Amino acid sequence: MSREMSTNLLASELDLNRLVGTIIEKTKAGKLGWKATARDDVFIVSVGGDTTIKVSLDTVEIPGSKALAGHGITTELRRLILMDEQGNTLVDVGHDKVPAVAELFELARRNALNVEQRVQSLMEVLQKL
Repeated sequence: MSREMSTNLLASELDLNRLVGTIIEKTKAGKLGWKATARDDVFIVSVGGDTTIKVSLDTVEIPGSKALAGHGITTELRRLILMDEQGNTLVDVGHDKVPAVAELFELARRNALNVEQRVQSLMEVLQKL
């Protein structure tokens, strides 16, 4: 069996919906401590010391859109990328293939930026005014 064929077989066996669901569950339970990065639309967390989970909001060109407008039409794509300890990409999937990636992106953003705590603190300050 060729390497390409075996890679495709492994990819088809991956249950990415279940994987994303588990990451969402662990994020909601506070088990994953997401971190902000230099880009305001990328958040990461290290799991087990050898895997990094990254979520991002990327602008991508819609395939075939150049023919319609003379230049590419873009859209936003929320992505989940799993990387090994050397930074090699293990999985790269967007919310167009696994819709729950959009929810995961928002949860990771809120976790990394401490949104709930900041909103609660703001509410306490506003109540005192």
